[in-house]
Amino acid sequence: EVDFGASDGLDLEQARKKTNKTYKQWMEGDLRARSPGGGESFLEVQDRQTEALRLLLSSCSENQSVLAVSHSSYLRLMLSLVLGWDLARSKAQPMDNCCLNVIDFTKDGTFVPRYINDVRHLEEAMVPA
Repeated sequence: EVDFGASDGLDLEQARKKTNKTYKQWMEGDLRARSPGGGESFLEVQDRQTEALRLLLSSCSENQSVLAVSHSSYLRLMLSLVLGWDLARSKAQPMDNCCLNVIDFTKDGTFVPRYINDVRHLEEAMVPA
């Protein structure tokens, strides 16, 4: 997850108020901006993601599947990193609770999205027996 500093632990509405300025700064290109109270900058999150991806991909064999679980903000930033989205696109991307994002990593080193924000499994699970 992203460390949002002083807004961690607040309800969603309070957290949005505290981090809105930071998101705006990120959208305007200030990737060093931090959330109030010692939160991470976008660049720090991206550095962590890059290292995590490097370790994960280097430990996988060809055709191996990997499941990674995270929160919506971190997932949106990860999608911007691996798919080359700008920050405005990643922030606008819906990321429903329990959604699946399936991304293939090809032999030539590119990331190819198969599913983004897929919730079909939830609809199937809710069908009465």
